[in-house]
Amino acid sequence: MAHKHQVRQLKYERMKLRHVLFGIDKKYKKNKKYAEDESDVDEETLVDIEEKMKEKEKEKAEKKFAKENEKLAADDKKPQDDSVLQERLEEIDTEFERLAKERGTGKASLKRERPAEKIEEAIDKLDEKITTAKLQMVDREAGKEIALGTRSASFCSLVLLLMDLILLISFPRTVRSTIWIQGKATDVTSFGVARLFPNVSPTLSSSLY
Repeated sequence: MAHKHQVRQLKYERMKLRHVLFGIDKKYKKNKKYAEDESDVDEETLVDIEEKMKEKEKEKAEKKFAKENEKLAADDKKPQDDSVLQERLEEIDTEFERLAKERGTGKASLKRERPAEKIEEAIDKLDEKITTAKLQMVDREAGKEIALGTRSASFCSLVLLLMDLILLISFPRTVRSTIWIQGKATDVTSFGVARLFPNVSPTLSSSLY
């Protein structure tokens, strides 16, 4: 899930930069590279991403405030009042209220203005990150399938070993010697063993038999 959220976060950032380009020059809307909307980024996703972003920003602000006060205390200085933190948190709320108003408008703005060329470069870098994140998701899923296949093979081997142990415990040596020769049951009538274990070959060492 982490990788999936990461991809959506990157697509969100890309979408915002595209919308900024549209505001700089309308020609970008006719450019196929920038005109198409990002997949998997609907209204619900936008709300979820922005809520998570706001939570992170507030956590960062709170940690920074705490560190600043720790430093002031270490220097025997008066710590900042809680109102300072409250003001910073309110600024974050205001910023995300602005982002909420941009939803669905196809418009976006940056805190600091950047030339179109720099925004294009930023979009290219995001495209690379999105591709990398998607490949990591594929590799991760492939790894899960390989691990599952390995576990299944190990389980089958365990079952075969347990069946051999059942033979070892249940039948005397003289009977076992007539059951397995070159991996096949030769006495198919002896206690019906061949019918009970038609596909099993011995995996224990000959000394056990």
